[in-house]
Amino acid sequence: MDVLQRPNWRGSPVELGELFILTRNGRTATCKLRSHQFGWELRVFIESQLDVVQMKVCRNQDDVLTTGERWKAAMTERGWR
Repeated sequence: MDVLQRPNWRGSPVELGELFILTRNGRTATCKLRSHQFGWELRVFIESQLDVVQMKVCRNQDDVLTTGERWKAAMTERGWR
């Protein structure tokens, strides 16, 4: 049985850090990690925190790492460095 993990959950999200930062054509993409009531939330922002281009809630640490690596690889294939 997969046990639900809820790190740092106090009723509202807490910023936990960045998984990666990539640039392309003078623009910056950042993948940020936040706490979520059901585990962790990954968000990819382009330029500002208003431009969320991808988001996923992960229920365990392996899913966080796998998703982050997959997103970074896909962006790298599209020219982000």
